[in-house]
Amino acid sequence: MRLHHSLLALAAVLTALTLPGAALAQMAPVTGPNQPLPGTIRPGTTGDNARDNVVDRMAETDRAARTSVPRRRGRPNPAEISAGAQAAVTAAGLQCRMTGATAAGQAGTDAVYEVACADAPGQFIVASTPPQAFNCLALDVSVAAGGDPSTQCSMPANKDAVAAMKGYAQALSVGCSVDQAVWVGRLASGADRYEV
Repeated sequence: MRLHHSLLALAAVLTALTLPGAALAQMAPVTGPNQPLPGTIRPGTTGDNARDNVVDRMAETDRAARTSVPRRRGRPNPAEISAGAQAAVTAAGLQCRMTGATAAGQAGTDAVYEVACADAPGQFIVASTPPQAFNCLALDVSVAAGGDPSTQCSMPANKDAVAAMKGYAQALSVGCSVDQAVWVGRLASGADRYEV
């Protein structure tokens, strides 16, 4: 009987020693070549997660600043706006000698520009494929008739219908001095009509 008790005691001790190890093995975090062991502090860090996250973000910002392709956020600069607007004017086939441009926002993923033209009405241009151009004077008439005010041109040069029509009057050799002008509609051909 003594042998039986000794074997039971030995079996109990062996079981007690192996079960916690199996339980701990199941609770241990997964480690691999890219994951540090628990309690390990990475080289160059303090062990304080919040502080390390700030350090990591600063390092990423520094790396981004040194790369050849800058990561820009926010609005484009004036030179980028001018280049994008001129490309949109050309792609739309507009007769516009551009004197100014603003980035008016986005239409989906396409840039939208407001463009001022010398001696011609300004345009809202969606740089889509194909590009879409909207006459600022026509948009003003639409807003005055109750249309969406967010589609109105805002550049001062695009508010002056008289200045825009003076160029047309000179080109057509109209023998009068333009003192009033308004957009009155569009022909079936797509040409705009004005009253001066």
